[in-house]
Amino acid sequence: MTRLAALALLCLPGLASAQTFPALYDVAGVAANDVLNIRAEPTASAGIVGTFAPDATRIEVVRLAEGADWGLVNSGESAGWVSMAYLARLDGQAWGDMPAAISCFGTEPFWAFGVSADDTARFPMPDGERAFQVTARVPGQSYPGDMAILAESTGIRATAIVSAGSCNDGMSDREYGLKAGLLLEAGGPPILYTGCCSLAD
Repeated sequence: MTRLAALALLCLPGLASAQTFPALYDVAGVAANDVLNIRAEPTASAGIVGTFAPDATRIEVVRLAEGADWGLVNSGESAGWVSMAYLARLDGQAWGDMPAAISCFGTEPFWAFGVSADDTARFPMPDGERAFQVTARVPGQSYPGDMAILAESTGIRATAIVSAGSCNDGMSDREYGLKAGLLLEAGGPPILYTGCCSLAD
């Protein structure tokens, strides 16, 4: 595909916006004595499954419904839909940008790898939570938005590969927009964990 054709595809309505999620938003335009409803389906007539406070911040929108007027979010152990008219996107989240902070996790076995904006990371080990130092953040060459995070602790090396894609934790009805593989090397045979990632704190 030529560069001109690729650019034309990115300019098609809906396609460009579909490539910019998940992303973080703040609630905006909701009265101080009101709430933003989370609904079971992307329509104002659907049942309410949760709410956000009028000052709620850093809400992760996983993807948009057709028409882009509703966004899928997580609430408790399930997912629901909120009106995008009451959400304001946080700056610095262009497609292809690497998030400064991200939390990745999985089940069977349970694991969690959290990376902070200050380039520190954490991973629970049998002997307690281990602190890591991020040594590199590597952007994907084939697909913008993919990335690798390299981190080291004493005698341990961790490599997280994160890519865009629908993901479920297998234990709830929550939905995520990022998939991850975490390779842990600690002297013995390498261990590969797989799961999902979230931008939310």
